[in-house]
Amino acid sequence: MNKLSINEVIKIKQEVVEVEETSLLLLKASLNDEKRFNHSLSVMNLCFEIGKANRLTNDDLTKLCFSALLHDFCKNVSLFKLEDICKKNYNSQDFNSMPRFSYHSFACPIIIHEYFAFNDNIVDDAIRFHCTGSSNMSPIAIILYASDKIDPLRGFDSRILIEEMKMNFLSGFKEVLKDNIKYFNRNNIDYKNKFTDECIKFYLP
Repeated sequence: MNKLSINEVIKIKQEVVEVEETSLLLLKASLNDEKRFNHSLSVMNLCFEIGKANRLTNDDLTKLCFSALLHDFCKNVSLFKLEDICKKNYNSQDFNSMPRFSYHSFACPIIIHEYFAFNDNIVDDAIRFHCTGSSNMSPIAIILYASDKIDPLRGFDSRILIEEMKMNFLSGFKEVLKDNIKYFNRNNIDYKNKFTDECIKFYLP
C-alpha cells in the first residue's frame, strides 16, 4: 500500500477542506459506522472553521484537519486489542493512568502510522490527548480537543462554546474544559486521571 502524506490527504482550498478519496474510504472502512464517520467529518470541518477564525497558518490548518479527520480512526478496534497496543507502546505509569475510554486515542497515533506517511509529534499528540487533554497543549491539540466535545452532531446546543472558540481558541478551550467537567460530574463519570488532572491544573489553576 502506498502511504500518503498529510499534504496528500488534506488540501486547504480557500473556504473548504478537500480530503483525498481513498483516505475517506479507508476511514469509513475502519470505523464501519456511519455515525462515527459523520462525526469525524463534522469535527474536521469545525476544526477548520475555528482554526481559520483564529488565523492559523495553512500548514497548521492542514495538520489540524488531518488530526481531526483521523482522531477516531481506531474507535472500532476491540478494547482488548487497544489495551494491548497501549501496554506495548507506553510506559507502565502512563498506561495505568489511562482511562479505558481513552485507549483508542492513545493507540490511534501508533495505528495510523501503518497507513499514512508522516513524522509529526504535534499531530500525534493532538490525536493522543483528544480524550483526556494534557498540560501545555499545542493550538492544534487544543482546537481538536474542544471541537470533539462541541461537535454539533453531539446533540446539544454548543453554539455559544463554538463562538467562544472562534473568538479566541485558548479562552474558548477553558470554557469547553469547564463544561466537560460539569458533564462528567452530572453523569457520574470518573474523569480523574494523570493527564486530565495535569490539563486542569495547567489551564484552570
